[in-house]
Amino acid sequence: MSSSKNYRWGVLGTGYAAREFTSGLQSLENATVTAVGSESSERASNFAKSHSIETSFGTYDEVIHSDSVDIVYVGTVAPLHRKLCLQAIEAGKPVLCEKPFAMSAAEASEIAALAKAKSVFCMEAMWSRFIPLMVDIRSRIRSGEIGEIVSVAADFGLRQTPLSNPRLFHPEQGGALRDLGVYPISLAVEYLGMPDDVRITCAFGQGGADVRAGGSLHYQTGAIATVMADISAATPTVATIIGTEGFIEIQSPMYRPTRAKITHTSIPGPATQSSKSRSGVSARVHHVASAVKRQLLKSGKSLAAGYRGNGYQYQAREVMECLDRGLTESSTMPLSQSIEILKVIDLGLLSKNKTPTDE
Repeated sequence: MSSSKNYRWGVLGTGYAAREFTSGLQSLENATVTAVGSESSERASNFAKSHSIETSFGTYDEVIHSDSVDIVYVGTVAPLHRKLCLQAIEAGKPVLCEKPFAMSAAEASEIAALAKAKSVFCMEAMWSRFIPLMVDIRSRIRSGEIGEIVSVAADFGLRQTPLSNPRLFHPEQGGALRDLGVYPISLAVEYLGMPDDVRITCAFGQGGADVRAGGSLHYQTGAIATVMADISAATPTVATIIGTEGFIEIQSPMYRPTRAKITHTSIPGPATQSSKSRSGVSARVHHVASAVKRQLLKSGKSLAAGYRGNGYQYQAREVMECLDRGLTESSTMPLSQSIEILKVIDLGLLSKNKTPTDE
């Protein structure tokens, strides 16, 4: 399904996320970036020229209130997300806000409350949920293909330094949990919900940002999720979703995968005859059948789905399709889950289990 209307987007910010989003959006036939805004007129102008955007502004407010903008994309640093989302919603403009959605669950709740009160669409830009393979995996899980989900394990780590990526190491703009941990935590929240107990340990660098975080999320149902994020060391960046009847292994990078493997499991049937009592032929047949079954269980079935461009366009398409249907929220990325993700992050950052690091 694709949107039937042509939508005009206004982009707030000129950094990496804004560049990637704009490039992705331009691959959609029914979407156009008509304006970009920055706190610097020069940066906005340069961004507009490099992306063939008609209008640039030296303030974010001008983009939000521009008559040539139907939807606002917030791609600034995270500390500005709350303010800009609230301004756009007050102006009646639908919003797609980059992750992390806000700096805390309290800020996210404030945004969600205003969006509901004003009946204005708002969604966190959790682009990984709309990548084609993740859509396929979600469909399989919802159909019950691997049974009830009992565990999620995911990690995301990049080898960076304060020199290579200063923003990541700024305590108010980056950090492992907010910047990278949001992906593993999002996966856990999507399939297991808000945990009843959060046990996360953070290692903080000299600049004050969490450079490494890992731990477990526990549920009254007995389900457990393990999550890890690191901005100073690369990790496999993979994920596994385990159900009572199978499991899905998402290959790297788990936040925009093109390959996965699904393995179905079953409870062995009761033994009706001991191996000693079998005839020679039947024993050999049983042995071969068991070996084949074990091999099938081990190999599983490969899943693959590519995507066009950089993949950022799929979340934008979701926004436009929701607007076509008169919705103010996405069922795939509801605001309630954006709040829950930040609750987990808040608890992780406030945890007493903190360790220093020289990173």
